[in-house]
Amino acid sequence: MTTIFCGGVTGEATAQYLQVYVSNERGKFIGLERVVGAVGERTGSFVVQTEGTFEPGTLRAQWAVVPGSGRGGLTNLRGSGTYFWESKEGHRTLYTFEYEIGA
Repeated sequence: MTTIFCGGVTGEATAQYLQVYVSNERGKFIGLERVVGAVGERTGSFVVQTEGTFEPGTLRAQWAVVPGSGRGGLTNLRGSGTYFWESKEGHRTLYTFEYEIGA
């Protein structure tokens, strides 16, 4: 799966997820996603771990940067966030990301 980021995070990500259905239409998932691009003015790559739930037409998740996964200008990146997708939004996903990049 490939994701394109725009906004405070720009770039492209590839992900792998494991999901389980807890009923016919609802489930949970966990995954890792490697992001290559920029956070603010700094470029590089990092990995996030994601956990979330889904049901018809809706997906919600929380994600956090895997400690030590940052490369390039994102070597000391730490952060976490959320994302939300609703079928009425099409393929657009709204995300939040609070982060800091240490020295």
